[in-house]
Amino acid sequence: MKRESVKVASVPHIEGLTIKDFMEYAKNKPTMLKHLPDERDWVHMDRQWICDVLYTLDTDGIQSLINRQMKARKDKLEHNRDL
Repeated sequence: MKRESVKVASVPHIEGLTIKDFMEYAKNKPTMLKHLPDERDWVHMDRQWICDVLYTLDTDGIQSLINRQMKARKDKLEHNRDL
């Protein structure tokens, strides 16, 4: 993948959008794994780099994941504040 073809993902730092969550998503998509290092090296990867690569490979899927987690967070906050 060439650098100029990479899309930049805007991912908030909230529960459900961690490196582990993104890597679990990638595990379910074998075509994505060929663009990532071996699993033993995943602990050393930068979150933004992971998000950008996965977002470039599956824009709709990653955006859907982000939207779901943001909605879950909003619903949780509204419930806790009794709104």
